[in-house]
Amino acid sequence: MFFAASGSGKALATQLFVLSAVVLVSLLIERWRYKRVSDLRPEPGWEDTGERFRDTQTGRLMAVYFDPATAQRHYVVVPDVPRR
Repeated sequence: MFFAASGSGKALATQLFVLSAVVLVSLLIERWRYKRVSDLRPEPGWEDTGERFRDTQTGRLMAVYFDPATAQRHYVVVPDVPRR
């Protein structure tokens, strides 16, 4: 999106409004799309995919579960087992 180099204040205000609306909608989609992490296993019917990864922000080990009926993914914290 390009801001008007010259012109009326109304055009600039419109562009700022549109840009703000795009940012707000993007944040709402991000909140809806990416689910929070849970310490509890999901409901019955969810399948453990076997995927494991370490969350880069928290350093916790995560397990991925999948619901074949809705194609949703659920992320669950895996308790760390102390190494010997």
